[in-house]
Amino acid sequence: MKKKGLFWFLLPSYWIITIASIAIISIYVFNSMSNLYYKQVEEDILTRAKLLSESLRNSTIINEYRIINNENVDKLCIELGRASKTRFTVVLPDGRAIGDTDATPSLMKPHNDRIEVINALEGRIGKDRRRSSTTNREYQYVAIPLFDDNNQVICAVRAAIEVTGIQNEVGPMTTRVFVAAIIISLASMYVCVIATRRITNPLGIITHTAKKISEGDFDAKVSETDQFNEIRVLLSSYNKMIAEIENK
Repeated sequence: MKKKGLFWFLLPSYWIITIASIAIISIYVFNSMSNLYYKQVEEDILTRAKLLSESLRNSTIINEYRIINNENVDKLCIELGRASKTRFTVVLPDGRAIGDTDATPSLMKPHNDRIEVINALEGRIGKDRRRSSTTNREYQYVAIPLFDDNNQVICAVRAAIEVTGIQNEVGPMTTRVFVAAIIISLASMYVCVIATRRITNPLGIITHTAKKISEGDFDAKVSETDQFNEIRVLLSSYNKMIAEIENK
């Protein structure tokens, strides 16, 4: 069985290490960019929820303590939602939806079991990502509380963007990272080939020269021009050894 040379022993190892390293770095970069993008999207949705909250507060739809016109709440959700391509929902403390951009509030199930609504009705910002049982579409949700003058929660104001739209933005980013990883991998593999050749070629020359000497050709010499100091010293020592053998 013919044994493989040093070049084909070293090169696959370098390739495996290089490709694995690039793959790990690419996954890390993609996840970091994706998480950053989703965080920015959440901030954008939060801003939209605050916009609706301020619109409710500045309108005649509510007084100081409660909502007094549910129908106008629904109209405002539809108008602002269509203008900003956002699904808005307004939920009372008992879980009833009184306004929604994409659905009829009276036909919607109680929302007091939605995690983002629960948090908002408790006075905190709520976030979640899931498929809506009302529209059967997946959304990124952000809900905020709307307080009265006594700092009591009047309702939860929720904004949502379809995940499909977010994924359409992340898709090109995924492609760019993937293409960059392939280009870097190919370039690195080429560099590995050159580096491995720089190591194995001088050893091959020494092996070939040693074979010639064993056959009686003492005029065989090796070049000492290699840029690696260790290889150059090895070649020089080898030539000196051959000269000493020849002078004896």
